[in-house]
Amino acid sequence: MPATMQELNSDMVGAYSNSLNAVSLLDTKAAAFETANGESVAVYYNPRCVGSFNETGAGVGGVYYANKVCANFVYDLNGNKGPNTVGKDIGFMTAMYPSDVKVAAPIPAMSALSGTYQITPSSGVSASAACTQYDSEYKLPNIDELIAMGVNKKLIDGDLSYFPMKSFWSASKIYDYGVPQQWDLINYMIDNHEPTQNFYVWCVKR
Repeated sequence: MPATMQELNSDMVGAYSNSLNAVSLLDTKAAAFETANGESVAVYYNPRCVGSFNETGAGVGGVYYANKVCANFVYDLNGNKGPNTVGKDIGFMTAMYPSDVKVAAPIPAMSALSGTYQITPSSGVSASAACTQYDSEYKLPNIDELIAMGVNKKLIDGDLSYFPMKSFWSASKIYDYGVPQQWDLINYMIDNHEPTQNFYVWCVKR
């Protein structure tokens, strides 16, 4: 279990800024506790989280997600017992924005889908349909779920073979100067692109 924010995700620590926002993030220590029934929970707190700044407006692409995260919870349902695997006995929950809080607790598939997909392909399978074909219980993550996966990327992608180098689609739409686009995540940023582009997909259960 990571003991600090730095150990959880080094992208969550340091200075990340763009023209709309600038915040220096702290390497806070995790607070951990065990419940009466043996569950272990670690809480990672960012005291400098900030609110949404018109992220549905025009020309917003390239938003650093670290300063949107107020708290991240990692839990292990059976403590030190195995299998210690995300999606089985280990999970996470991420709280974003200090007001109008959004909480995401996705259960990611064991790995990303192979190959890339489009949101609205001219032919072939869409990103959303690819998740359904993988398993009928799985969906394309919304942008909040995708941010939660980015925060906890070491837990779901231990060797970082997918994170942070590849772009992942979300199911969340945005209108950029009146043009319909789709939110995606790459490295420590969320961005928006035309739905005909080819990006990777990591499906989730809710």
